[in-house]
Amino acid sequence: EVLVCDPRPTGDLHITAHLLEPLRRRGLPIPDPVPRFSLLPAERIYARACWQERRLTPPLVLIHPGSGGRRKCWPLSRFLALAHHCRQQGIEVLLIHGPAETDLAAQIESDPQCRDLALCPPGLLDLAGLLESAALFVGNDAGPGHLAAALGIPTLSLFGPTDPRIWKPLHPRARIIQAPAGRLESIAVEEVFGYVVEMLGSGDTTARP
Repeated sequence: EVLVCDPRPTGDLHITAHLLEPLRRRGLPIPDPVPRFSLLPAERIYARACWQERRLTPPLVLIHPGSGGRRKCWPLSRFLALAHHCRQQGIEVLLIHGPAETDLAAQIESDPQCRDLALCPPGLLDLAGLLESAALFVGNDAGPGHLAAALGIPTLSLFGPTDPRIWKPLHPRARIIQAPAGRLESIAVEEVFGYVVEMLGSGDTTARP
């Protein structure tokens, strides 16, 4: 049997619940609607190499300043300032980007204080392994945040024009900051850094591959 449904969300129903609705209508049990993902040992090799080559020490905060749409992005200058704040407090940081985010990579690498923090995982499973090794992930409303949350990593997502009721990561270790009036530029670096310190202080920060 093939189940057909419109993937676009309706109302304020979370996208996960919306996509599971055809299964519910067929009476199929869904004991846990929270997306979860686990890795095989071989899928952790890239992350392990990153830790060794960069001589990282816990806790590690991964920051992804990108997104599928510019309007969903907190200003890059704020992400770079956040990275500076973390490093000043002795917190390891990596600024990750995808292979297609060449403009973002160039902007990160043009900052003298952050160019050595830029990292592009070559594949999705390499990214997943790196996320799993982190103590915290910070990013916009974008795919890496959902992957981090599915791996059980504390995740902080910044929301502007999109509705977190529909698009937020569902995992209980995921938190969001909703921009007033949907204006991401109104979120201050100090506010996000406060969340980072709080979230690192409330969990295990010794994660590594």
